Amino acid sequence: MKRCVVHFGMHKTGSSSIQHSFWRQLDTPEWKYLDIDENLANHSRVISTLLEENPRHLQRVGINQNRLAKKKEAAEQALLKQLDTDARNLIISAEVLCSSAIGTDALQKFRDLLLSRVDEILAVGYVRSPKSYMESAFQEKTKRSNPLLDFSHNNLYPKYRKELRKFDEVFGKDNVQLWKFDPATFTNGCVVQDFCTRLGIDFPVTAIKRANDSFSREALAFIYTYHKYGPGFSAGGTTAIRGKGNDLLNSRIATLRGSKIRFSWAAVEQRLEARQADIDWVERRMGASFNEPHIDEGPVIHSENDLFQYRPQDLQWLAEQLGLDYVARWNPQMPPQEVADWMHALRLKLVAENEALTESNA
Repeated sequence: MKRCVVHFGMHKTGSSSIQHSFWRQLDTPEWKYLDIDENLANHSRVISTLLEENPRHLQRVGINQNRLAKKKEAAEQALLKQLDTDARNLIISAEVLCSSAIGTDALQKFRDLLLSRVDEILAVGYVRSPKSYMESAFQEKTKRSNPLLDFSHNNLYPKYRKELRKFDEVFGKDNVQLWKFDPATFTNGCVVQDFCTRLGIDFPVTAIKRANDSFSREALAFIYTYHKYGPGFSAGGTTAIRGKGNDLLNSRIATLRGSKIRFSWAAVEQRLEARQADIDWVERRMGASFNEPHIDEGPVIHSENDLFQYRPQDLQWLAEQLGLDYVARWNPQMPPQEVADWMHALRLKLVAENEALTESNA
């Protein structure tokens, strides 16, 4: 009997740590993490190519229907080749499966493709509490776009039933397990160890790779300010921000340590109350309660205005990233527009340094 474990973890539930730990390290007669993308541990890109009618990552580069068909065929063959392994348990991990981009019909196609090579499928995924998910979702959106922080909208809420019920419908409820994402209950706070314990995977702790790309609240404030007021961005818009410069800037700003990103309960409570039926559904389906005390701990975000308040030491840190001239000019009460201008200067500086390094290594 050969089984495929489909890990569809919601975003920000430790999926990157699971993927990077297992990729090219978990390969035994009992367990194998599939290697279907030669460059990525995350299987989302291949799954997206295979199942989405117009894969978003391919739209960005522009692609005609003939090339798209060839890419879909290549993705299918790469998956089938990996499924033909002799290992008894195979693991696929792709957050895109949990997104609205993959509907029920596409998931059925995926199921049928898997069952052409394996005997059974177990679909598993961690589920994050609504407030915690909203905080993480806002962070991810801010990294790549300039979203307007407005707690009256539903754009941050996870929509549990809409995103998760399709797995029950396609794979059968008995073949789907939802696990509460609660690092406080994990062995050593490690999601990889928890994943292994739940599935009976023998994997050395020393091989675990923890991937944590979270921003501090202070770092998020700088990025949010830049995306709202920086040159070339439309204030309050949702224009996607991509490119090497954005990646370099995010990586540098991520090194700014500070407090965790936390929304105030007063800001989100009304929205969560409106979605209580959805929360009740996922708690019943998961067999666990989120049971979050409605108490604010540490600095919290009540509104967008809180993201335009900067600590003096963080403004000084930003100046130090730019050089002595900026260190001489910074002040503890810089307005958002000036912070955005300095962030843009840092972005240009990082791009220039990267290009110089690339040329020197050529």
